[in-house]
Amino acid sequence: MNELKPTGKFESHGIHPFIRKPKYIDASELASALRESSESNSEFLDWAYRSKYADRTKCLRIIQGDIRAKEPFTTYYVFDKSKVIGTTSFGEANQINGIQITYWVRKSYQNKGIGKWLFEEMRDHAFYVLKYDFVELHTDSANLGSQALALGAGGQEWFRYNYETSAWGASGEMIVWGIDHPAIKFERKLNKTIVGNLHRPSYGSLG
Repeated sequence: MNELKPTGKFESHGIHPFIRKPKYIDASELASALRESSESNSEFLDWAYRSKYADRTKCLRIIQGDIRAKEPFTTYYVFDKSKVIGTTSFGEANQINGIQITYWVRKSYQNKGIGKWLFEEMRDHAFYVLKYDFVELHTDSANLGSQALALGAGGQEWFRYNYETSAWGASGEMIVWGIDHPAIKFERKLNKTIVGNLHRPSYGSLG
């Protein structure tokens, strides 16, 4: 996915988004998006409270990590013209031949369907380009919006695990949703003792 533009999809909101891989020139815009979104995203994302300290230097280190990451770890930035309005990424799933999807949306662009669009584009790219058998989405059990997205995409709850989090609205219990490739029909035997591993974007430089 070098660049993706959903023609006309968000024109009613006056938004013209597109997705591409990050570049170093995005550092200042990423810092602005993170600072604006710190309070809203920290409800469920445990790294988000630190984003109020984001600046160009810290975001250059984040972008460097995103660029250098090895597959399956791949990050894309989402723009409205030149403005960063979120990011989305692939990470390791808990079983082979699958991939985990994460995303976040800038505060002023939330509740417009952008998160749903991001997830669907990443899911389809995973299935039809990268040829994975399933995608995995981890949602805190208190995050009803993300659970609705998973269910609406045909997700099935596979298992739950406890995790440590500083997010103020999070329960500390994660639900792992699995969404199978529509062309694949098979029974998945889950090991219920699997310890879930949430893929977290590379925001350690915000400390």
